[in-house]
Amino acid sequence: MTTAFDFSGSRTEPALLDLGEVRHVARVKLNGRLLGSLVMHPYRIVVPSGCMESRGNRLEIEVTNLGANRLRDLDRRKVPWRIFYDCNFASINNKRFDAARWPVMESGELGPVRLFSVDVKRMP
Repeated sequence: MTTAFDFSGSRTEPALLDLGEVRHVARVKLNGRLLGSLVMHPYRIVVPSGCMESRGNRLEIEVTNLGANRLRDLDRRKVPWRIFYDCNFASINNKRFDAARWPVMESGELGPVRLFSVDVKRMP
């Protein structure tokens, strides 16, 4: 996800970026600068002072979800992905593993994405 926004808050103070709900890992860049990767709730990251412009900020959020949807897709399309040299695995009932009937899991940036000014005088 990429979006552009203007920021009317203080550019000399840090801000807090809250991504809301994410499924499942988010890598966050602001104006080409990597802010970090978030792997669990709450999906929040501090935006250091001086990173934002008054106009034309570019926020990039790259989301990676669990492998379950990928395995489901491969099995539904009958793509051979279980290519192991020295091991194979079975399902819990000792039958051939098949993810084709798994439900589709939620994935992506579900939001809402919010940006807050931070009052550093009130921080511990």
